[in-house]
Amino acid sequence: MHVPQELYAVTYAPGQEVTATVKKSFPLTQGRTGSAVVATTAQGTQVKVLAASVPAKGEVLYLVRSSTGLVGWVPGNVLVESTDGLPLAG
Repeated sequence: MHVPQELYAVTYAPGQEVTATVKKSFPLTQGRTGSAVVATTAQGTQVKVLAASVPAKGEVLYLVRSSTGLVGWVPGNVLVESTDGLPLAG
């Protein structure tokens, strides 16, 4: 029986992190439900995608680490539209 998790790790394979290059700055929020911004990514920097929150309803949110080491949440559509180099299924 499938038991949903609160978070899912995002990796290519165990030990292989997913990184992307920021092409358009975007904010990272403190929590999945709040709007407090902890950092704004800088164009041309790298972000590491750490985890995904997949709610039963609503948008997937990703936990990312900025190039300066700050960690925050970003909606999936913003992450895809604002970065280059993400492996996308399709």
